[in-house]
Amino acid sequence: MNVEKLKQKILDLAIRGKLVPQDPNDEPASVLIEKIRAEKEALIKQGKIKRDKNESYIFKGDDNSYYEKVNGETKKINVPFDIPTTWEWVRLCSLGQIIGGGTPSTEIKAYWDKGTISWITPADMGEHRTKYISFTQRKISELGLSQSSATLMPPNSIVLSSRAPIGYLGITKIPLCTNQGCKSVVPYLQESVEYLYYAIMMAIPNIKERASGTTFKEISGKGFGQTLIPLPPLCEQNRIADLLIQTENKFTIIQSSYNDISRRIEILKYKILDSFFGEHSRYKSYYENEQKLGEILKYEQPAKYIVNSTNYSYDFATPVLTPGKTFILGYTDEKDGIYKVNGKKVIIFDDFTTASRLVDFDFKVKSSAMKILTVSKSNLYDTEYMYLYLQTIHVNNNTHKRYWISLFSNMIIQVPAIDVQREIVMKIKKIFSIIKMIEQSN
Repeated sequence: MNVEKLKQKILDLAIRGKLVPQDPNDEPASVLIEKIRAEKEALIKQGKIKRDKNESYIFKGDDNSYYEKVNGETKKINVPFDIPTTWEWVRLCSLGQIIGGGTPSTEIKAYWDKGTISWITPADMGEHRTKYISFTQRKISELGLSQSSATLMPPNSIVLSSRAPIGYLGITKIPLCTNQGCKSVVPYLQESVEYLYYAIMMAIPNIKERASGTTFKEISGKGFGQTLIPLPPLCEQNRIADLLIQTENKFTIIQSSYNDISRRIEILKYKILDSFFGEHSRYKSYYENEQKLGEILKYEQPAKYIVNSTNYSYDFATPVLTPGKTFILGYTDEKDGIYKVNGKKVIIFDDFTTASRLVDFDFKVKSSAMKILTVSKSNLYDTEYMYLYLQTIHVNNNTHKRYWISLFSNMIIQVPAIDVQREIVMKIKKIFSIIKMIEQSN
């Protein structure tokens, strides 16, 4: 079950106006926009915000096309999808104040010591497990706030990590400020915050497409503010948000149960492997050779197979691999430096985490922190057998050293004859295929 894809589909339906029924008694979004403009005008008169010189007004023409009027100039625009007649398209900057971030100098202790003002970064946001931000690990002082470009935002602001990476999203439950790696929006209408959160979440792929940069991609405050938002009537916003919150809660329970099943399956797989390779395996009597693992598996450094560009696309042919959980990072169109398996199988081994993968297709790699392993004698050793054997070796991999040469290659292991190896592989694969069928049925 792919819970994330299912959640994304439901979110997509909601933001297109296809998840909850429209109520003809709802006040249309056009009226809501006028209320938001009035609220914004009041804040301008109070001196709390500055007037936007490029105020946007989006409307539908007689030809059913959308147009945008900015500074007296009107131009035709493309919108991502159709929306109900009571909805309106608006720029995010028309719905709230766009706020950047800043970092007080870390060399001045007075900016940080005894700080009381919550301050967050994209890295901190990545540690949050819920959409609400109710605390931060670090705090800055009043002096630090005044001497930096950070802005203190009220609760019910929406924060987006705008670089490294783009896409972490949260609603503040406390006053806080961010570093320059975040862009935020303070809604003019607080009642819209939950719906806006989901609308921005749906727009994240588009935000990423519009990001720019060489070292890393980043969306600017102006670019963030230009995000197109489909705006329903306020009552419908609340119905959509309530349903999505309920759905998220249910998915959390489902995901927790699924994770528990996955953990149990991993334990079952380990026990199965142990029954074939462990101390009490009935195959121990078949062991013929006792040899160093490094003599059975020869290694090759991956330097000449490292991809030059990470501009991946599913339209390209050659997969770029990592031994970890992700496995296929993307696909490249590079023609040189491709590892050719030539109809055989190889093992890629992460030198730092000790994770490994069995590969039977041509590939390139992302990192130099791995070894490409092949059997030294194909008439004596089966690659799949050795791969399965590696899955039973567990070491403390928290020391950040390269493990193949320092540890794994010197391990003494016992190996049965090649025909017994192949028999073991066949039996394990048969059992694992049954487990996979059970797993997919859940």
